Parts: sequence; structure tokens; C-alpha cells
Amino acid sequence: MIRGRRRPGRHGQIVALEAELFEKRQKRKLRHLNENGEVAEATLGALATNMAANPDEAARESSLSALRGLEEWISTMASSR
Repeated sequence: MIRGRRRPGRHGQIVALEAELFEKRQKRKLRHLNENGEVAEATLGALATNMAANPDEAARESSLSALRGLEEWISTMASSR
């Protein structure tokens, strides 16, 4: 390695893949049943809160389903590499 400069390598590949995954994740919309029983877009935090605090079981399950869908999507993205 030349002092002050890094050679492109595994680290650079990982950073590039993470950036690509982040960009694609930003375009992916997560949806669940909110506190009003309506289908709504949700952040990861909103899904977690809905799972923990919503008295409606169907709403809690919708948040869990959204998180599982995200997990499957990430797994699929990783295996396609």
C-alpha cells in the first residue's frame, strides 16, 4: 500500500454493496395496519411500536409481516450476489 492511499479491495466492495443496498432499501415501502386500522406506510420504528403497543392483534401481525418481508428481501438481495 502506498502511504496515504488505499488500494481498492474487499473493503471498497463492501462499501459499494452497502451503498447499493441502502439506495434500494430507500425505495422499498413498508406497510402495515396502523392504530386506525388503515393500511399505511411505516418506518422500522413505527413497525416496532405497532407490534409492541397496538391492542389489535391483526395490526401487530401486519407489522411483523412487514418486518419479515424486509428480512426476506435482504436475504434475496444477498443471495443474488
